[in-house]
Amino acid sequence: MFLHLGQSPTLIVSSTEMAREMMKTHHDVVFSNRPNSTAANILLYGCQDLGFAPYDDYWRHAKKISVQQLLSNKRVQSFHYVRDEEVTFLINKIHRSCYNDGGSSVDLMEMIQAVINNIVSRCVLGRRTEEENGNKKFGELARRLMVQFTTFCFGDMFPCLGWNDG
Repeated sequence: MFLHLGQSPTLIVSSTEMAREMMKTHHDVVFSNRPNSTAANILLYGCQDLGFAPYDDYWRHAKKISVQQLLSNKRVQSFHYVRDEEVTFLINKIHRSCYNDGGSSVDLMEMIQAVINNIVSRCVLGRRTEEENGNKKFGELARRLMVQFTTFCFGDMFPCLGWNDG
């Protein structure tokens, strides 16, 4: 099915077989590009990061460097201690909350999300998103950034109304 969402042409494929055919066999390069959004243009220097850059020589080179330098087996294994420390911290936090709060309930989803964020943050940036004293400044900044990426912008769907996003 072919739709126009605003002024953006959108192709909807309803079966996995057809999606595989479209993505792999015939049009993989056409579907490799990511949508260019107002928030990504503003926050990521004109979409020049790995997640939003258009599929071209620059993106292929950046991906190659990322895979070789950041995602190699040796590099992933070098951060084994980070995963161990964060899981130990999670277990201790659950243990403390169960005994200190008189057995009250804990939000395990929030705790696991915090551990995942802390592992990724420590491996990539060298610091935790949530500090032990409860300070969540860095984590809050990451959440606010994600909100900005997902906020609706008129210019993304109706380029002639982009002035309205101000």
